[in-house]
Amino acid sequence: MKAKKYTAGMLVLSGALLLAACGKQPAAPDKVYVGVASYDGGDVFIGELIDCLKEQLNGFSGDGMETTVTVRDAAGSQRTQNDQVKALIDEGSNVLCINLVDRADPSEIIDLARENDVPVIFFNREPVAEDMMQWEKLYYVGADAKQSGVMQGELAAELIPYVKDMGYTHIELLPIMEYPYDPSWGYQVTCYYAPTHRYGTPEQLMRFVDECHRQSLGVILDWVPAHFPKDENGLYEFDGACCYELSDPMMNEHPDWTTRIFDYGKPEVRSFLVSNACYWLERFHVDGIRVDAVASMLYLDYNRQVYKPNRFGGKENLEAIEFLRELNNAAFRVNPAVMMIAEESTAFPLVTKPDYVGGLGFLFKWNMGWMNDMLRYMSLDPLYRKGDHNALTFSMTYAFSENFVLPLSHDEVVHGKCSLIGKMPGNYDDKFANLRVFYAYQMAHPGKKLNFMGNELAQFIEWNYTQGLDWVLLDYDRHRQMQAFVRELNHFYLEHPQLWENDSDWDGFQWIDCDDRDRSIVTFRRISRSGKELVVICNFCPVVRERYRVGLPKAGWYVPVLNTDEARFGGYGFMARPQKAEKEPYQKLPYSAEFYLPPMSVTYYRFQRAKPEAAE
Repeated sequence: MKAKKYTAGMLVLSGALLLAACGKQPAAPDKVYVGVASYDGGDVFIGELIDCLKEQLNGFSGDGMETTVTVRDAAGSQRTQNDQVKALIDEGSNVLCINLVDRADPSEIIDLARENDVPVIFFNREPVAEDMMQWEKLYYVGADAKQSGVMQGELAAELIPYVKDMGYTHIELLPIMEYPYDPSWGYQVTCYYAPTHRYGTPEQLMRFVDECHRQSLGVILDWVPAHFPKDENGLYEFDGACCYELSDPMMNEHPDWTTRIFDYGKPEVRSFLVSNACYWLERFHVDGIRVDAVASMLYLDYNRQVYKPNRFGGKENLEAIEFLRELNNAAFRVNPAVMMIAEESTAFPLVTKPDYVGGLGFLFKWNMGWMNDMLRYMSLDPLYRKGDHNALTFSMTYAFSENFVLPLSHDEVVHGKCSLIGKMPGNYDDKFANLRVFYAYQMAHPGKKLNFMGNELAQFIEWNYTQGLDWVLLDYDRHRQMQAFVRELNHFYLEHPQLWENDSDWDGFQWIDCDDRDRSIVTFRRISRSGKELVVICNFCPVVRERYRVGLPKAGWYVPVLNTDEARFGGYGFMARPQKAEKEPYQKLPYSAEFYLPPMSVTYYRFQRAKPEAAE
């Protein structure tokens, strides 16, 4: 990555030196005054690119050429950048290097440069072709959409087989609708109908989706109808007034995000958003839409001390509720099998129930409660987990109230929260053991599963949008073993309907014992519709339990089929053993057996009537 930034800096530098002689010369020809205007100083990539430019220009100063670089930060405002460019020209810049805020609106900058005969090098964000043709002294350094598409195509050629090999069934993409601010990760959308140019053309995105489908992978898009940024080139005060957003200044902005809130009571706004969701389903054939920040849409008092109640005096956003119902009904008309997923973090009722029973009509809801409880529980030293045992088991009190997804998302591995492996307690090996147990418990718990990229590598650093994953970690045994474990766990899940066929009610799940807090052990059954089952024993302490009795439903043998402590996964190699159920009622079940529990482990057992060879 650093080499790429250095190369890009040299390209901009070379252009600056060559063009300086072409522009106006307020000083001697051996003096170069470079004016640099960036779209946002918070962009790490752009910051390092500019540092490379300045470093190289300073190097030329030693060769008899005097160079001066002046940098301005537009902070995401095109109007501010226009004013900064004028000031740079007035201060004597004889060449401009511009990282546009709005690639579709460079006209004022071009006019200023042409009037003063100052050549312009646009970098990183390419103006549209018509604007580049306005003057012969306009240049661009960077990858165009076609080049980006080629690079993304090369990435896809590696990504899709990798995802398939790892046993995932879907790829979920963070928002790919055009957005100006890179650190927003796409969650501040300005152009709802345009795939971002960062990754190529719309046709190339279509081919990516088609290739995923050829490999039996679904594609889910993150979609953001909860808010939009105050960029001048977006929906903000579109007609000079509050067109798409609420007009009431008390209610039209998110206090935490400083973004505008859609007016869901306007038919034209609802039509715009519903049509947009259907556009991605119809034109790009995506298989699902994950709706971001649904909780912020549902409540008028979301992160507010003062708010205006609805017409009944309540805090629910009635217009937003009706919009979500309309959205889901429209999406299912386009594709009856579509996965409409709500990121909803409260106890709002009936999120995944149809509208004719008063629900919002989503197919799935993210289980943020499970995620928060489990991350808190797993971060504890095992010595203290018995004091927070409820965090491990509480989710089962509401597990079937909605159709849940258990998410381990990007939000949990950024902004100082640590990576998943970084959250785990203990020494180096302990962290890996804890993480394997966490993943195995997640997979056995009712609900669909989501795992963010890099988690399967046990990447220690937090996710950083400016760089790729630390694939070099696979040169190290523990990380390579963790990847192998996640791969096998995913495939095991797909091959055993006990774990996914009935996630909607108690027919697919039964506690054996959820109350052994002193030893931090839980045991339960997962049952398929045909009656096949797995017994799951979870030991959340690094202590061997040699004769741990567990109640069982049938007479026969219980054979370990997956054990997180296996040496091939990086565990200690304490092997779980087959056990024969005895006619001794225990834990309200007619049979029981004494099991050997490896330390810090989850073991899945399959029932069979015949004595296994391993028990000979």
